[in-house]
This record gives sequence, structure tokens and C-alpha cells, in this order.
Amino acid sequence: MTTHLRVGACGQELLLPSPSVQRVSDGGLVSDGRPTLDLSRLLGGGPGEVIILYGEGEAGILLAVDEVRGLVAVREEMLARLPPLSPRFGQLFDSIAIEPIDGRYPLCLRKRLDPMALEPERT
Repeated sequence: MTTHLRVGACGQELLLPSPSVQRVSDGGLVSDGRPTLDLSRLLGGGPGEVIILYGEGEAGILLAVDEVRGLVAVREEMLARLPPLSPRFGQLFDSIAIEPIDGRYPLCLRKRLDPMALEPERT
């Protein structure tokens, strides 16, 4: 069983593996040159207001989301691998909950994000 941080971004429910979450702040984290991935904007909303230091050590990045909804324990067998919906999507998310959590089926962010996921999408 793995504990995940439940977050909301642009109306979407997301799970972040808690071992990859270093810090959570309501906007007070300084980037220190770290890359930032605004999941709220990426999913079609406005800028995220909650900043999460995500990843391992110095390789950590900043994630921006709308809100933190708490912690949830999820058994590994309750997460299903996602099909390759698009290259960008696959760089960010690797699974989805197959049982609802508060009526929703959240996506699970990868434990380690592909650096290409941090670059702006090319059109």
C-alpha cells in the first residue's frame, strides 16, 4: 500500500506518490532556479496557488496545483496502467485509480517526471 497526496488541478483529481513529495506550500516556496510545472494551467485552468516540491533531492521540481485534498492510502492493485493516450500525457501520468475515491477516479502522477514533460508543448 502506498500513501498518495490527493490534489486538485483544474477540476481534476490527481494522486502524487507521497515519497516524492518533499514540501507543500501555499505559494511561499522559492523556485531557486528549479523548473516549475503548473498542472492547473496544463489541464486548462488558471495558475495553481499551492506549490509542491516534488521529486528526489536536488532533482526536485515545483508543481503548482489548485488545492491539496489530503492523504489517501491506495493498494497497488487498485491502480491500473494507462494506455499511451498521447506522448505528453504519458510523460506525466502512469496510472489511474480503478476504484473511486470520493466518487472520482484520480490520475496518478509519475514518481519521476520525464524532463520533456516540463517543456512547453510544441504545436
